Amino acid sequence: MILHEKLGGGGTLNAIDENAVPLVYPYRTTNPDLRQHLINNRIFVATYWSDALERLNVDEAEKFIHYLLPLPIDQRYNKADMERLVSVIKNS
Repeated sequence: MILHEKLGGGGTLNAIDENAVPLVYPYRTTNPDLRQHLINNRIFVATYWSDALERLNVDEAEKFIHYLLPLPIDQRYNKADMERLVSVIKNS
């Protein structure tokens, strides 16, 4: 919920609510360099569905592969970690 509140909720797929327990925070961005910026700041961002570019319409697949970032939010992270993640995103 910290990411949802701090990032304005505008970047998600509207799939987050107070009762949800997702594996990752689905953050949609328009910044094609954000993934690398997060990685450069030692924030792991998985890449899912990379094989979809070969199987699906490239334009549609690229939207999910390159612009939907699965931000890490599992039990290892605390409020300070989430604040840092928000800071890195906002300073990208």
